Amino acid sequence: MGALSAIPVIGWIISLCLSICLSIPFYFLWHTCGIKQFFYFLPDMYVNIGFWQCVGLFITISILKLMLYPSFSATVTNKND
Repeated sequence: MGALSAIPVIGWIISLCLSICLSIPFYFLWHTCGIKQFFYFLPDMYVNIGFWQCVGLFITISILKLMLYPSFSATVTNKND
């Protein structure tokens, strides 16, 4: 029973690793390539975000995606003939 309770933790760790991997190019493009200049209408606290705020942004987006569009999540169906 102990191995089954560890499965969500493994998924959370994988999700964190994927969010960090997605945040690296986003942070680079946002700050170095000047994409933030197109979002001049946002307050300064949203334009000058740090790296860990980018990671939190990707985690929040993935949670909201699962809540708003549950059909995009993986489902398993068994067909017995």
